[in-house]
Amino acid sequence: MRTQALRVMALQPFWTDKNTVEMQERGTLIRSDIPVWLRSHQTELIQALGKPVLDFIVEGRDGTGRKTEIPWIRFCSESHSPSATEGWYCVYLFEAKGDVLYLCLIHGATRFIDGEFKPRSGAELQNLVTWARKLLHQHVDGDPRIVESISLHGRTKLGPLYEQSTALAIRYTTDNLPSSEQLLKDAISFARLLGIIYAAQDTGNAPETVSPEIFAAMQLMDEVTKPLRKRKGTGQGFGLTAQERHAVELCAMSRAEAYLHESGYTTTDVSASESYDLLATNGQGQEYVVEVKGTTSGPAEIVLTINEVQLNQSRYPHTFLIVVHGVCLDRSQGQPTASGGELLVIHPWRIEIEHLSPLSFRYQVPTQC
Repeated sequence: MRTQALRVMALQPFWTDKNTVEMQERGTLIRSDIPVWLRSHQTELIQALGKPVLDFIVEGRDGTGRKTEIPWIRFCSESHSPSATEGWYCVYLFEAKGDVLYLCLIHGATRFIDGEFKPRSGAELQNLVTWARKLLHQHVDGDPRIVESISLHGRTKLGPLYEQSTALAIRYTTDNLPSSEQLLKDAISFARLLGIIYAAQDTGNAPETVSPEIFAAMQLMDEVTKPLRKRKGTGQGFGLTAQERHAVELCAMSRAEAYLHESGYTTTDVSASESYDLLATNGQGQEYVVEVKGTTSGPAEIVLTINEVQLNQSRYPHTFLIVVHGVCLDRSQGQPTASGGELLVIHPWRIEIEHLSPLSFRYQVPTQC
Protein backbone atom coordinates (compact mmCIF):
# COMPACT_ATOMS: atom_id res chain seq x y z
CA MET A 1 0.00 0.00 0.00
CA ARG A 2 2.72 2.48 0.90
CA THR A 3 4.56 1.97 -2.39
CA GLN A 4 1.39 2.29 -4.47
CA ALA A 5 0.23 5.41 -2.59
CA LEU A 6 3.59 7.12 -3.09
CA ARG A 7 3.42 6.35 -6.79
CA VAL A 8 -0.04 7.92 -7.10
CA MET A 9 1.23 10.99 -5.27
CA ALA A 10 4.15 11.21 -7.71
CA LEU A 11 1.76 11.05 -10.67
CA GLN A 12 -0.63 13.74 -9.39
CA PRO A 13 1.39 16.72 -10.80
CA PHE A 14 0.92 15.17 -14.26
CA TRP A 15 -2.87 15.27 -14.00
CA THR A 16 -4.85 15.95 -17.13
CA ASP A 17 -8.36 14.91 -18.01
CA LYS A 18 -6.94 13.03 -21.00
CA ASN A 19 -6.01 9.35 -20.83
CA THR A 20 -2.25 9.87 -20.98
CA VAL A 21 0.35 7.27 -20.07
CA GLU A 22 0.66 8.77 -16.58
CA MET A 23 -3.11 8.77 -16.08
CA GLN A 24 -3.36 5.19 -17.28
CA GLU A 25 -0.83 4.14 -14.65
CA ARG A 26 -2.62 6.16 -12.00
CA GLY A 27 -5.91 4.52 -12.99
CA THR A 28 -4.49 1.03 -12.49
CA LEU A 29 -3.22 1.96 -9.02
CA ILE A 30 -6.53 3.59 -8.01
CA ARG A 31 -9.00 1.12 -9.48
CA SER A 32 -7.07 -2.10 -8.96
CA ASP A 33 -3.84 -2.21 -6.94
CA ILE A 34 -4.85 -0.27 -3.81
CA PRO A 35 -8.38 -1.79 -3.65
CA VAL A 36 -6.79 -5.25 -3.90
CA TRP A 37 -4.65 -4.41 -0.86
CA LEU A 38 -7.71 -3.26 1.10
CA ARG A 39 -9.69 -6.37 0.14
CA SER A 40 -6.80 -8.54 1.32
CA HIS A 41 -7.45 -7.11 4.79
CA GLN A 42 -11.23 -7.13 4.62
CA THR A 43 -11.57 -9.50 7.58
CA GLU A 44 -10.08 -6.94 9.96
CA LEU A 45 -11.95 -4.04 8.33
CA ILE A 46 -15.31 -5.83 8.40
CA GLN A 47 -14.87 -6.77 12.04
CA ALA A 48 -14.17 -3.13 12.92
CA LEU A 49 -17.10 -1.95 10.81
CA GLY A 50 -19.50 -4.39 12.43
CA LYS A 51 -21.33 -5.26 9.21
CA PRO A 52 -21.86 -8.52 7.27
CA VAL A 53 -19.19 -9.69 4.86
CA LEU A 54 -21.47 -9.38 1.84
CA ASP A 55 -22.27 -5.76 2.75
CA PHE A 56 -18.61 -4.65 2.57
CA ILE A 57 -17.40 -2.88 -0.56
CA VAL A 58 -14.11 -1.40 -1.76
CA GLU A 59 -13.91 0.70 -4.90
CA GLY A 60 -11.55 3.18 -6.52
CA ARG A 61 -12.38 5.86 -9.08
CA ASP A 62 -10.24 8.18 -11.18
CA GLY A 63 -12.88 9.28 -13.68
CA THR A 64 -14.99 7.64 -16.36
CA GLY A 65 -13.90 9.00 -19.70
CA ARG A 66 -12.29 12.23 -18.53
CA LYS A 67 -9.83 11.75 -15.68
CA THR A 68 -10.63 13.42 -12.36
CA GLU A 69 -8.19 15.68 -10.57
CA ILE A 70 -8.79 14.10 -7.14
CA PRO A 71 -8.83 10.28 -7.39
CA TRP A 72 -10.19 8.25 -4.50
CA ILE A 73 -10.51 4.77 -3.01
CA ARG A 74 -13.31 4.13 -0.52
CA PHE A 75 -14.49 1.29 1.74
CA CYS A 76 -17.80 1.05 3.58
CA SER A 77 -21.13 -0.73 4.02
CA GLU A 78 -22.87 -0.87 0.65
CA SER A 79 -26.34 -0.76 2.21
CA HIS A 80 -25.47 2.46 4.05
CA SER A 81 -23.57 4.01 1.15
CA PRO A 82 -24.62 2.50 -2.20
CA SER A 83 -22.54 5.09 -4.05
CA ALA A 84 -20.02 7.83 -3.31
CA THR A 85 -22.81 10.39 -3.48
CA GLU A 86 -24.80 8.73 -0.67
CA GLY A 87 -24.17 8.18 3.00
CA TRP A 88 -21.02 7.92 5.10
CA TYR A 89 -17.85 6.08 4.11
CA CYS A 90 -14.07 5.97 4.59
CA VAL A 91 -12.04 7.23 1.67
CA TYR A 92 -8.46 7.94 0.61
CA LEU A 93 -8.23 11.29 -1.19
CA PHE A 94 -5.10 12.35 -3.06
CA GLU A 95 -4.32 16.06 -3.00
CA ALA A 96 -4.09 17.69 -6.43
CA LYS A 97 -0.41 18.65 -6.12
CA GLY A 98 0.59 15.18 -4.94
CA ASP A 99 2.16 16.24 -1.64
CA VAL A 100 -0.58 14.88 0.65
CA LEU A 101 -2.80 11.82 1.03
CA TYR A 102 -5.81 11.94 3.35
CA LEU A 103 -7.71 9.11 4.99
CA CYS A 104 -11.14 10.66 5.53
CA LEU A 105 -14.45 9.91 7.17
CA ILE A 106 -16.74 11.61 4.71
CA HIS A 107 -20.35 12.00 3.60
CA GLY A 108 -21.59 12.09 0.01
CA ALA A 109 -21.48 15.71 -1.14
CA THR A 110 -23.99 15.62 -3.97
CA ARG A 111 -27.58 14.57 -4.65
CA PHE A 112 -28.99 12.94 -7.79
CA ILE A 113 -31.85 15.26 -8.79
CA ASP A 114 -33.68 15.43 -12.12
CA GLY A 115 -31.14 13.19 -13.83
CA GLU A 116 -28.00 14.96 -12.65
CA PHE A 117 -25.76 15.26 -9.60
CA LYS A 118 -26.20 18.55 -7.77
CA PRO A 119 -24.05 19.73 -4.82
CA ARG A 120 -25.53 19.72 -1.35
CA SER A 121 -25.67 23.12 0.30
CA GLY A 122 -22.89 24.23 2.60
CA ALA A 123 -25.34 24.40 5.51
CA GLU A 124 -26.50 20.83 4.85
CA LEU A 125 -22.95 19.47 4.78
CA GLN A 126 -22.02 21.46 7.88
CA ASN A 127 -24.94 19.94 9.76
CA LEU A 128 -23.84 16.44 8.80
CA VAL A 129 -20.16 16.81 9.70
CA THR A 130 -20.94 18.65 12.97
CA TRP A 131 -23.19 15.80 14.03
CA ALA A 132 -20.53 13.18 13.19
CA ARG A 133 -17.76 15.05 15.03
CA LYS A 134 -19.90 15.38 18.13
CA LEU A 135 -20.83 11.70 18.02
CA LEU A 136 -17.21 10.57 17.62
CA HIS A 137 -15.51 13.13 19.87
CA GLN A 138 -14.92 10.80 22.80
CA HIS A 139 -13.58 8.10 20.48
CA VAL A 140 -10.86 10.25 18.89
CA ASP A 141 -9.99 12.59 21.74
CA GLY A 142 -6.26 12.55 22.37
CA ASP A 143 -5.12 11.42 18.92
CA PRO A 144 -3.12 14.40 17.60
CA ARG A 145 -3.00 13.03 14.05
CA ILE A 146 -6.76 13.32 13.52
CA VAL A 147 -7.85 16.62 12.00
CA GLU A 148 -11.23 18.10 11.11
CA SER A 149 -10.30 19.89 7.89
CA ILE A 150 -8.46 18.99 4.72
CA SER A 151 -6.99 21.02 1.83
CA LEU A 152 -6.94 19.34 -1.56
CA HIS A 153 -5.86 22.42 -3.58
CA GLY A 154 -8.14 21.33 -6.39
CA ARG A 155 -8.90 23.37 -9.48
CA THR A 156 -12.21 21.61 -10.18
CA LYS A 157 -15.49 21.86 -8.28
CA LEU A 158 -15.24 18.45 -6.57
CA GLY A 159 -12.25 19.36 -4.38
CA PRO A 160 -14.11 21.95 -2.25
CA LEU A 161 -17.08 19.59 -1.90
CA TYR A 162 -14.84 16.83 -0.53
CA GLU A 163 -13.37 19.35 1.90
CA GLN A 164 -16.77 20.47 3.16
CA SER A 165 -18.11 16.93 3.59
CA THR A 166 -15.14 15.58 5.58
CA ALA A 167 -15.81 15.08 9.28
CA LEU A 168 -12.43 13.64 10.34
CA ALA A 169 -9.18 12.82 8.59
CA ILE A 170 -5.57 11.72 8.96
CA ARG A 171 -3.07 13.69 6.87
CA TYR A 172 -0.11 11.88 5.34
CA THR A 173 2.67 13.61 3.40
CA THR A 174 5.20 12.15 1.02
CA ASP A 175 7.96 12.49 3.61
CA ASN A 176 6.03 11.02 6.53
CA LEU A 177 3.86 8.36 4.89
CA PRO A 178 3.97 5.48 7.39
CA SER A 179 4.47 1.79 6.73
CA SER A 180 1.75 -0.36 5.22
CA GLU A 181 1.25 -1.89 8.65
CA GLN A 182 0.49 1.51 10.19
CA LEU A 183 -1.72 2.44 7.26
CA LEU A 184 -3.74 -0.71 7.92
CA LYS A 185 -4.07 0.15 11.62
CA ASP A 186 -5.36 3.59 10.67
CA ALA A 187 -7.84 2.11 8.20
CA ILE A 188 -9.15 -0.26 10.88
CA SER A 189 -9.46 2.65 13.31
CA PHE A 190 -11.50 4.66 10.81
CA ALA A 191 -13.64 1.63 9.98
CA ARG A 192 -14.45 1.41 13.68
CA LEU A 193 -15.49 5.08 13.73
CA LEU A 194 -17.62 4.51 10.65
CA GLY A 195 -19.27 1.59 12.43
CA ILE A 196 -20.30 3.93 15.26
CA ILE A 197 -21.96 6.22 12.72
CA TYR A 198 -23.77 3.28 11.13
CA ALA A 199 -25.01 2.12 14.56
CA ALA A 200 -26.49 5.59 15.14
CA GLN A 201 -28.13 5.50 11.71
CA ASP A 202 -29.54 2.02 12.30
CA THR A 203 -31.47 3.33 15.30
CA GLY A 204 -32.56 6.54 13.59
CA ASN A 205 -30.26 8.78 15.64
CA ALA A 206 -28.65 10.57 12.73
CA PRO A 207 -29.46 13.36 10.29
CA GLU A 208 -31.19 12.20 7.11
CA THR A 209 -32.37 8.89 8.56
CA VAL A 210 -36.01 8.14 9.13
CA SER A 211 -37.06 6.54 12.39
CA PRO A 212 -36.84 2.73 12.46
CA GLU A 213 -40.63 2.56 12.72
CA ILE A 214 -41.14 4.63 9.56
CA PHE A 215 -38.42 2.66 7.81
CA ALA A 216 -40.05 -0.68 8.68
CA ALA A 217 -43.33 0.52 7.15
CA MET A 218 -41.48 1.75 4.06
CA GLN A 219 -39.72 -1.60 3.74
CA LEU A 220 -43.01 -3.49 3.91
CA MET A 221 -44.52 -1.29 1.21
CA ASP A 222 -41.32 -1.61 -0.83
CA GLU A 223 -41.49 -5.42 -0.77
CA VAL A 224 -45.19 -5.50 -1.67
CA THR A 225 -44.84 -3.13 -4.61
CA LYS A 226 -41.48 -4.39 -5.89
CA PRO A 227 -42.95 -6.54 -8.70
CA LEU A 228 -44.98 -3.55 -9.91
CA ARG A 229 -42.12 -1.11 -10.46
CA LYS A 230 -38.67 -0.86 -11.96
CA ARG A 231 -37.07 1.58 -9.53
CA LYS A 232 -34.59 0.53 -6.86
CA GLY A 233 -35.68 0.03 -3.27
CA THR A 234 -34.65 2.16 -0.32
CA GLY A 235 -31.27 0.42 -0.11
CA GLN A 236 -30.36 1.77 3.31
CA GLY A 237 -30.61 -1.35 5.45
CA PHE A 238 -31.63 0.51 8.60
CA GLY A 239 -34.09 -0.77 11.18
CA LEU A 240 -34.59 -2.74 14.37
CA THR A 241 -35.18 -6.42 14.96
CA ALA A 242 -38.46 -7.62 16.44
CA GLN A 243 -36.77 -8.07 19.84
CA GLU A 244 -35.32 -4.57 19.71
CA ARG A 245 -38.66 -3.02 18.76
CA HIS A 246 -40.32 -4.87 21.65
CA ALA A 247 -37.70 -3.57 24.09
CA VAL A 248 -38.29 0.01 22.90
CA GLU A 249 -42.08 -0.43 23.19
CA LEU A 250 -41.80 -1.74 26.77
CA CYS A 251 -39.59 1.19 27.73
CA ALA A 252 -42.04 3.67 26.21
CA MET A 253 -45.03 2.13 27.96
CA SER A 254 -43.24 2.19 31.30
CA ARG A 255 -42.25 5.84 30.91
CA ALA A 256 -45.75 6.84 29.78
CA GLU A 257 -47.45 5.08 32.69
CA ALA A 258 -45.06 6.70 35.17
CA TYR A 259 -45.84 10.14 33.73
CA LEU A 260 -49.60 9.61 33.93
CA HIS A 261 -49.43 8.29 37.50
CA GLU A 262 -47.40 11.33 38.55
CA SER A 263 -50.04 13.52 36.89
CA GLY A 264 -52.85 11.99 38.98
CA TYR A 265 -54.24 9.40 36.55
CA THR A 266 -54.83 5.71 37.05
CA THR A 267 -54.00 3.57 34.03
CA THR A 268 -54.90 0.25 32.48
CA ASP A 269 -52.80 -1.39 29.78
CA VAL A 270 -55.24 -2.30 26.98
CA SER A 271 -52.70 -2.61 24.16
CA ALA A 272 -53.38 -6.33 23.70
CA SER A 273 -57.10 -5.88 23.02
CA GLU A 274 -57.71 -2.30 21.83
CA SER A 275 -56.39 -0.04 19.07
CA TYR A 276 -54.78 2.20 21.70
CA ASP A 277 -52.31 1.50 24.47
CA LEU A 278 -53.50 2.87 27.80
CA LEU A 279 -56.85 3.81 29.30
CA ALA A 280 -56.23 6.67 31.74
CA THR A 281 -58.79 7.87 34.28
CA ASN A 282 -58.59 11.14 36.20
CA GLY A 283 -59.85 11.88 39.71
CA GLN A 284 -63.32 12.77 38.42
CA GLY A 285 -63.74 9.47 36.61
CA GLN A 286 -63.19 10.85 33.12
CA GLU A 287 -61.54 8.33 30.82
CA TYR A 288 -58.91 9.14 28.21
CA VAL A 289 -57.46 7.01 25.43
CA VAL A 290 -53.67 7.17 25.32
CA GLU A 291 -51.54 6.36 22.30
CA VAL A 292 -47.92 5.57 23.24
CA LYS A 293 -45.11 5.57 20.71
CA GLY A 294 -41.49 4.73 21.45
CA THR A 295 -38.58 5.42 19.14
CA THR A 296 -34.81 5.58 19.25
CA SER A 297 -34.92 8.56 16.90
CA GLY A 298 -36.45 12.01 17.22
CA PRO A 299 -40.19 12.67 17.63
CA ALA A 300 -40.78 14.13 14.17
CA GLU A 301 -42.69 11.17 12.67
CA ILE A 302 -44.66 8.19 13.97
CA VAL A 303 -46.62 5.40 12.31
CA LEU A 304 -50.42 5.33 12.80
CA THR A 305 -52.90 2.69 11.71
CA ILE A 306 -56.29 3.56 10.23
CA ASN A 307 -57.93 2.34 13.46
CA GLU A 308 -55.78 4.70 15.53
CA VAL A 309 -56.73 7.63 13.31
CA GLN A 310 -60.45 6.82 13.46
CA LEU A 311 -60.32 6.34 17.23
CA ASN A 312 -58.66 9.71 17.69
CA GLN A 313 -61.36 11.41 15.64
CA SER A 314 -64.17 9.77 17.63
CA ARG A 315 -62.72 10.24 21.14
CA TYR A 316 -61.20 13.73 20.85
CA PRO A 317 -60.71 15.75 23.11
CA HIS A 318 -60.28 12.87 25.58
CA THR A 319 -57.05 11.83 23.93
CA PHE A 320 -53.34 11.68 24.71
CA LEU A 321 -50.32 11.14 22.52
CA ILE A 322 -47.15 10.29 24.42
CA VAL A 323 -44.01 9.88 22.33
CA VAL A 324 -40.95 8.59 24.15
CA HIS A 325 -38.12 9.52 21.79
CA GLY A 326 -34.34 9.13 21.91
CA VAL A 327 -34.65 5.78 23.69
CA CYS A 328 -31.23 4.22 24.34
CA LEU A 329 -30.97 0.70 22.94
CA ASP A 330 -28.33 -1.60 24.42
CA ARG A 331 -27.30 -4.38 22.05
CA SER A 332 -24.21 -5.43 23.98
CA GLN A 333 -25.93 -8.34 25.72
CA GLY A 334 -27.72 -11.29 24.19
CA GLN A 335 -31.14 -9.80 24.91
CA PRO A 336 -31.58 -6.16 23.84
CA THR A 337 -32.67 -3.71 26.51
CA ALA A 338 -33.97 -0.15 26.23
CA SER A 339 -33.91 2.74 28.67
CA GLY A 340 -34.10 6.51 28.97
CA GLY A 341 -35.73 8.68 26.35
CA GLU A 342 -37.51 12.02 26.49
CA LEU A 343 -41.27 12.48 26.67
CA LEU A 344 -43.34 14.53 24.26
CA VAL A 345 -46.90 14.73 25.59
CA ILE A 346 -49.78 16.13 23.53
CA HIS A 347 -53.14 16.51 25.32
CA PRO A 348 -55.73 16.84 24.02
CA TRP A 349 -54.36 15.21 20.89
CA ARG A 350 -56.12 15.86 17.61
CA ILE A 351 -54.86 14.34 14.38
CA GLU A 352 -54.74 16.90 11.61
CA ILE A 353 -55.36 15.26 8.25
CA GLU A 354 -52.86 17.48 6.42
CA HIS A 355 -50.09 16.03 8.61
CA LEU A 356 -50.80 12.46 7.50
CA SER A 357 -48.81 10.82 4.70
CA PRO A 358 -49.78 7.45 3.17
CA LEU A 359 -47.34 4.57 3.56
CA SER A 360 -49.62 2.03 1.87
CA PHE A 361 -52.70 1.99 -0.33
CA ARG A 362 -56.10 0.37 -0.34
CA TYR A 363 -56.75 -1.34 -3.68
CA GLN A 364 -60.09 -2.59 -4.98
CA VAL A 365 -59.53 -5.71 -7.03
CA PRO A 366 -61.43 -5.68 -10.34
CA THR A 367 -63.98 -8.47 -10.64
CA GLN A 368 -63.70 -8.66 -14.42
CA CYS A 369 -60.65 -9.04 -16.60
